[in-house]
Amino acid sequence: MELPLLVFQVDPRATLYASLDSVDANEYSVSFSHDTACQSHACFAGYVSGEVASGDIDTSNSVVVEPVRLANGAHAIIVSKRCGADCEPPSITWDQGQFRYSVSLHTGHHIALIAMANSMATYK
Repeated sequence: MELPLLVFQVDPRATLYASLDSVDANEYSVSFSHDTACQSHACFAGYVSGEVASGDIDTSNSVVVEPVRLANGAHAIIVSKRCGADCEPPSITWDQGQFRYSVSLHTGHHIALIAMANSMATYK
């Protein structure tokens, strides 16, 4: 599985902390925040995850689905989530080989999502 080479920040002077949320032989999840003890969306900056791919990418709770192509030719989907009591930031998801990757950024800029995904994409 791949990890990002680039983590986008609106303010590059701001400190960004990574937290390994889960890891095993089939998946990993890393979240990024502006506080070491972040427990809310106020300090949440984003996440990156990888897992063994199975089935289609779930877009059932999405408001906007935008297909894009990564620099390595992989097809990806940018989704904007529905808002309930809280809004999830936009994310980009793609399959590469046997793995599925997702990146979400609080900034939600599509250019930043694509740039971070491209930093993870394996070139063949």
